[in-house]
Amino acid sequence: MARLLLLTPLLLVVAAWGVAGSVAIVRAVAANRRGAPASPRSDPSPPTAHGTRRVVAAIVAHPSIRVVYAVAALLGVLLGENYLRALGEMPRRCEERGRCAVGIARLGDWRERGVFEPVAASDDACRSAMWCSAFVAAPPTASGPLVRGVRNPPMGPEPEGCRAWCPMAGQCSVVRGTCEARSETDCALTEACILWGHCSVVNGVCEPLRDEDCGDSRACRILGRCRAIGGACRAPEHLALPLEGYAVLAVDAPTGGIHAAESQGNRPIQVDLDRCRSSKACHDGGACDVSAAGDCVVGDDDGCKSSAGCAAHGACRRWVDGHRAECAASCAETTFCKSEGHCKTMGDGHCGSGTPRDCEESEGCRLDGRCALVDGTCQATAAICAAWEGCRFDGRCEVDGGACRIARGACERSVPCAKLGACSESATFEGCAVGKRDDCAHSEVCKTYGWCSAIGLGYWPMSTSQFFCFVRPSGQR
Repeated sequence: MARLLLLTPLLLVVAAWGVAGSVAIVRAVAANRRGAPASPRSDPSPPTAHGTRRVVAAIVAHPSIRVVYAVAALLGVLLGENYLRALGEMPRRCEERGRCAVGIARLGDWRERGVFEPVAASDDACRSAMWCSAFVAAPPTASGPLVRGVRNPPMGPEPEGCRAWCPMAGQCSVVRGTCEARSETDCALTEACILWGHCSVVNGVCEPLRDEDCGDSRACRILGRCRAIGGACRAPEHLALPLEGYAVLAVDAPTGGIHAAESQGNRPIQVDLDRCRSSKACHDGGACDVSAAGDCVVGDDDGCKSSAGCAAHGACRRWVDGHRAECAASCAETTFCKSEGHCKTMGDGHCGSGTPRDCEESEGCRLDGRCALVDGTCQATAAICAAWEGCRFDGRCEVDGGACRIARGACERSVPCAKLGACSESATFEGCAVGKRDDCAHSEVCKTYGWCSAIGLGYWPMSTSQFFCFVRPSGQR
């Protein structure tokens, strides 16, 4: 279609010749009739050779034909230049986005992009498109060290490696000349779907559209993010970042008072106290005192009683769990209860584990398998870890330190291994990742798409691996 459009100037000239020629012939025949005697029995004869030359000369000299020549020449130059530009861009766009042919741009984009642009011509092109800042092949054996207690890969500097839109974002099919997600099949074998619930097609990309998309994902089964809200799986009823971000108190035993003798550098402690007492954390949550680290913390009941939370929610008393403190009406209303099952008042304002149900309903149960009440604390057991979703997704199938931890060889039996080739223990978080050369060989993406090589991954915000299964770039061994 694009090449046919390049013939437009020639077709314009031919059409103009045809129209002008037809007009000239009609005029010539009419002139011959006027110059010859009429005969009712004779047929009108065609123009003579001399008449034909006169017709051609009239066509060539016609003012409208000259205008057509000029327009056709200008149009040919513009279309040719635009086509060559698109042809020059095509190798890069082919590698990056699967746009390996030159096609006609959408009419609304002509002013910005021109008439021609690189387009995706086949699903195979979309499923093999990849760009690399550097090529890194996976080693024969997975590297460590194993990281414990980190539930998600950390955000860090962008590593050297490769990225591909089809295995990462499901943009595997041609839709109006671009690589997009066309059906849920495109999304099904992506890490975004299996781990984070991005399993439905929304405007050409994979997103969680229904709660069912989130339901069988790691985001729901381990992190409790089971509702499709605003293009992500979220958990409005749970803590946004459970078990993280708590201030550390410097507590003087046995009184529990804040130790204010130390300050940050040479700054007087009163400066930090003034800062905390004028803060939103003090007004809303009673965090009006300062710790040895300079953090604003809940120091006593007075801070709670003067807070907005006391009047609004009855959060008028200070509760302590280890080195953490907060204002609440009771231990059952604290984040200690929600996060670790410490819902029972143990005396002197301290909270602890009270019933098995407290453990079962806690974040610690869902995130670390600490679902059983053992010796007064919420802990994991061998039976819990074996049946827990963290075993199914992250290979965390054995008990260590009262929590479910990753077991040797467990990743080879995990969901990410079967589907994505994530069969090794991750070096960046406690879970499963593509880590060695042979991880991809028996995966579903290898059998379905031929993505059987473990390739170093450049930064991708939703990925849990340093490598991913894909097609090895040409020229790489």
